[in-house]
Formats: sequence, C-alpha cells, structure tokens
Amino acid sequence: MGDDGPYSDCFYNFEREVDEDECVTFVTSLLDVDSDRVRRLYSEIRTDETFHDAIEAGLTETDVRPDELGPNWRDILYVLVRLRTPETVVETGVFDGLSSAYLLRALDVNGEGTLVSIDIEDPEILPSDIEDPTPGWTVPDDLRSYWDLRIGDARELLPEVAAETTIELFLHDSNHDADHMAFEFATAAEGMVPHAILLADNVAYNDAFANFAEDNLRNVSKLTNAKKSLQRDGGVVRNDKLGAGLIR
Repeated sequence: MGDDGPYSDCFYNFEREVDEDECVTFVTSLLDVDSDRVRRLYSEIRTDETFHDAIEAGLTETDVRPDELGPNWRDILYVLVRLRTPETVVETGVFDGLSSAYLLRALDVNGEGTLVSIDIEDPEILPSDIEDPTPGWTVPDDLRSYWDLRIGDARELLPEVAAETTIELFLHDSNHDADHMAFEFATAAEGMVPHAILLADNVAYNDAFANFAEDNLRNVSKLTNAKKSLQRDGGVVRNDKLGAGLIR
C-alpha cells in the first residue's frame, strides 16, 4: 500500500506487500492445488483493472488513506474463493471494506455465493473527511448484490449466522483480544464442515489461533503480512501474520 504520509497512524502502513510466490506458497500449503492454477488466479486479480480502479477511486475521496493498492494479502482471499467457489463466506471486521471487496469480487467472477460480513458501527475509526462513512464504504456498488452486511456485535450475530448457514470460508479480522478470537473461532467452527477454510489476521497478537489450530485445524499456513512492529497490550508484536487452516 502507500508510504507513510498524512495517514501515518493508519494500520495500512504496517502492511507489507505480498508477492506472487508468497501467495502460491501459502495457498498450496493450505490446499491440495496445482501451483500453476494459483498463479493464474493471482494474475487474474492483480490485472483486474476495473476492480482496482473502482477501489482506488473510492480511496482518493479521503486524505487519511493510501490511494493505491499494491500486491497485498487480500489477493490470497480472492484466490481462495475462486478455487473453492463457496456458497457462503463469513467475515468479522469490515472497517473500510477492502477485504470484503476482494471476497466479493471473487464471488462475482464465480457467479454465485454470498458474503456475510459482521461489524460494529463505529464512525470514529472511519475517515472523518467523508460524509457519513459506514463499514465497507470502499466496496464498489456493482459487487454489493453478493453482500449481506450485518451491523452489530459478533458475539450476538455470529452464533445466528453459524446456525442458519454452512460456512465454507471464515475470516476473523475484528476484535483481536484473545478471548474474543477464541470465541469467534469456536462459534464459526460450529457452522463449518470438514475441510472448510478458517482464516485470521493478526494471529501473532496472542495464542488464540495457535491454541484453536492445535485441535481443530490441519494444513495450517501462516504468512507475515506486517512490515513494522505493533504496540499491543503493553508489548510489541513483531512479524504479525495471517493464519489459516482447514477444519478437521
């Protein structure tokens, strides 16, 4: 993403670029899939000018976000959804909606599926120079037909979602406190079938992902997606990671 600037405190500036080889290694460690197929799908999203232009057009509306999308860990989300063609994807934590947009674009190309996104409504964490920003404000209009955005606490909404549908891919990227992460993993897993994909960002914050993975996941794969140290709970998190595994 962009360099340090007027949005220097924005967490996008802690992200590092994730290249094609890293994407291929992560995905092929997780799934039994040919690396050439992963490379084709990676190229598909990286050369999708219509998608990138739409996202970047939205980002240029604010001075407190980077305005370019380089190679990043969300490319992996796109590749996984294209490979698995899930009927239902669930994510917690929407923020600006970049991860949502990548997931939705993959569903759009697949021609089927629904993304259920859960987030609280907290205008203070969204750009203050945009009028009435809402979670997922960067998501292009033409992708929203695949989107079921639910505003509220994941502790209330995620159990409902897990009970009403089969979750084939789950992404945690909301409250990263250990007890909340453990709650989300356990709750989402109740609605997941064997071999479904569970992903979580910021897994280096605590042991919640590692503890859950030990008994519940196989083919665990991790990717360093942070380039700076983060202050967290009075300590320092170095080399923060995206984690994933398949439900046993």
